[in-house]
Amino acid sequence: EPEPTNFQQLLLNSVTPNQCHRYAVCAIEQGEVPMYLSKSEWNHTIARPVRGRAHILVPTISFQEATKDCNCVKMDIEGGEFDIMDNADMSGFDKLIIAYHVNHDHARANLEKRLQRLRKHYWVRTTKYPDVEYLDFFPNEIMIYCQRKIHINIKIR
Repeated sequence: EPEPTNFQQLLLNSVTPNQCHRYAVCAIEQGEVPMYLSKSEWNHTIARPVRGRAHILVPTISFQEATKDCNCVKMDIEGGEFDIMDNADMSGFDKLIIAYHVNHDHARANLEKRLQRLRKHYWVRTTKYPDVEYLDFFPNEIMIYCQRKIHINIKIR
């Protein structure tokens, strides 16, 4: 959790605070990135500049480093998932759950391209979304559920 106030709350609520880290996860570690703050405790984003929002610099960690000991990933990072879905190796997990935020990328073609990349390694299911080219609806996310494809070699005699 990169946002300082939310990170403090995470530490208070965690049974393993030593495993909590204040980073923004990116496809490739970048040192620091700007995080654009919302007026509420959620909806902060590193995905793109948001006009009128204040920002802070937050440290980053690569997706590969952040998930090195994981077999299941749940990703809800307010638009930051696009960088990871486009550039990181996501093939090594048993399950992935991704909250895909259409308010940060409205293009259906980009969603379909990202889903196609996941389908190389996973069975992919999504929550329903409109059959339109410009994705603009509320709530502004599509849930993506991925289960590793299992390949079985069977010899028949």
